[in-house]
Amino acid sequence: MKVRVRVEDFSSRGMSPNDRRFLKKYVVILIDSNILQNIAYAEGSETLKRLMTNWSSLKPKTICSVCDFIRIECYNFERFKYQDARIRHFLKDAAESKEGLYVEFVTPIKKISAEDRLKLVDLFPKAYRRVLIKDYGALSGTDSCLLLLAMYLKAFWIQVCIATQDETLLRASQDFGIRCISV
Repeated sequence: MKVRVRVEDFSSRGMSPNDRRFLKKYVVILIDSNILQNIAYAEGSETLKRLMTNWSSLKPKTICSVCDFIRIECYNFERFKYQDARIRHFLKDAAESKEGLYVEFVTPIKKISAEDRLKLVDLFPKAYRRVLIKDYGALSGTDSCLLLLAMYLKAFWIQVCIATQDETLLRASQDFGIRCISV
C-alpha cells in the first residue's frame, strides 16, 4: 500500500496535521535514488526491500519513503540507461500489495528539473545555506532537496533518516543533525 503525503510548500502550513500525526508514529527513512535502483534490481538492502513489501507482517516502527522527484529521476535514468521499467514495477507492486507499505512524498520539487534544483538551496535556513554552499558544493541538486525535505520533517519533530550510498550526502546529513544509513 502506498500512502501519499503532500508537502505543498516548505512553510509551517505546507503539510496537513493528519499527515504529521501519522508520520510522528514512525522513523521515516528517505530513500535516495541509488538505493531505490539497487532495491528494485535486487542489489540493495534486503531489509529496506522487506520494509516496503512486507511491512504489515513485520510491524516495525520504521517506514520507508520515496519522494516524487526521486521516483521520477529513477524512472528517467532507468529508461535512458537500461530501457527497462523494474523500478516502476517494483513500486507498483509495493503500492498494490496488502502487506507492503511505503510513503510517497508529493512535493513541488517534482516540477523543477534536476539541473535547476540547486536553486532551492535558498529555502535552507541561512546558517545551513552557508555551510551547504561552502562545504558541500559537490552535492547534487536532488540530494540537497532530499536533505531539505529531511530538515523540514525534523522541524515537525518527525524522526527522519536518509538511506544513501553517497558519501557527500552522508557527511552533510550528519553535519545538519539528520540520521543516516549507509546501505
